[in-house]
Amino acid sequence: MYNTTGNRRSFSTTRSLRLDPASYTSLAFATHKTGVLFSSPFYMLVLGLSATIYIMLIRVSPDSNYSSSNPEHLANLVELAENLDYVLSQYLVESRDNIGALLNSTNFIGAFDDLRSHYDVLCQLYTSNCSIFDSFDIAYDILDDLHNYDADEYRDRLINVRNNIRSSCNEMLSLMRQIESNTIGYEFFTVRMPNFWLE
Repeated sequence: MYNTTGNRRSFSTTRSLRLDPASYTSLAFATHKTGVLFSSPFYMLVLGLSATIYIMLIRVSPDSNYSSSNPEHLANLVELAENLDYVLSQYLVESRDNIGALLNSTNFIGAFDDLRSHYDVLCQLYTSNCSIFDSFDIAYDILDDLHNYDADEYRDRLINVRNNIRSSCNEMLSLMRQIESNTIGYEFFTVRMPNFWLE
């Protein structure tokens, strides 16, 4: 009920209930218990955990953007990694005496730049400590450091690069199968889930 006092309106907390005494007592008891429940720290904790789990399940459901789009990103990355693997293999076979020429190769530079750009995109979708990137990180470190070595050492390091890229391809193919079958499981929530809050 509203009480008017001059130009001010105040809300009265007392309301007339047309209930018999027994009904009024039951209503008051139920209201009191409900208020205690909803204001308790335990209830708030349960509510918060429930909301978090619900959001997590929505984000990883088969119909979500995450599970439907990431296999495409991974497929592109696998294709580009295989292309770079092919370029490296060709140079390792055909340029035994001039491995350093690889650094000036248009094919290599283009393949490497394409791979790195997609790699950077995928890095935004997963946490940086995800094992899928370990092999790429090793490969990039080697490639970035190639200018410090002579031609004889290039070959061993490029073989290392190729092996690490192949390892990453295998990991990505495995991850693609997990996402498509919705069987990410425990590792997904412990390794990749935290990055969701940064999107």
